Amino acid sequence: MNFVAIIPAKKKSFRIPNKNLTKYKSKTLLENTIIQAKKSKLLDEIYISTDSQKIREISKKYRVSLLPLRSKKYSGKKASMHSVITHELKKIKKFFRYVVILQPTSPLRTSKDIDDACKLIYKNKTADSLVSCSELPEEYYPSKIMIKKKFHIDFFDLKAVFLNNLNIKKTIRLGKKFKSINLKNNNKLLFRNGAIYITKIDKIKEYILGGKIISFLMPIERSLDINEKKDLINLKKF
Repeated sequence: MNFVAIIPAKKKSFRIPNKNLTKYKSKTLLENTIIQAKKSKLLDEIYISTDSQKIREISKKYRVSLLPLRSKKYSGKKASMHSVITHELKKIKKFFRYVVILQPTSPLRTSKDIDDACKLIYKNKTADSLVSCSELPEEYYPSKIMIKKKFHIDFFDLKAVFLNNLNIKKTIRLGKKFKSINLKNNNKLLFRNGAIYITKIDKIKEYILGGKIISFLMPIERSLDINEKKDLINLKKF
């Protein structure tokens, strides 16, 4: 089998209480993710990873596979997603080529997005991992981003300093903490939208996102990632 999906849905959320059980279109964020995963034609199995009995009970209605309840070690604030996924995969005794991570915080992601991402990494045999992305709006390009310090702000991309006044160059030192970005051939800047991560199983011990990474492009309208209360306000617009 090729693709096993893990939906990580812990009980506590530190910015939005009970975030995974927040309602969207009469269903919780968790349920929306399960429904789209179930509609997928390429996911061979779907597992729920949680420390919540309530989340397990909700998941049972959808006939997905339930992993044993997560311990505190893998549910606390210090537990990384990588540690959780590698720990949970040890409990799955079947062999898969890829693990697909679907976080409930991306309620606008569709089953087609999931399948198209799976097809993309399956075709790209040399790719070790895939991440869903959207194009970064130009107003957030590095040349316009500033870094806030104690009392002043500074440039993120030092080349922006020289756009309008080449004389400034003599007074600026190019420090290691600044990274100049050079966009050639109309390359676009992308941002990770958190909707889909896919990793080769034989690489998962090292990373979730690493090695030879490919991007799966999603429209920005489906790239909302629920992390803060303002994201819930934006979700209502859809």
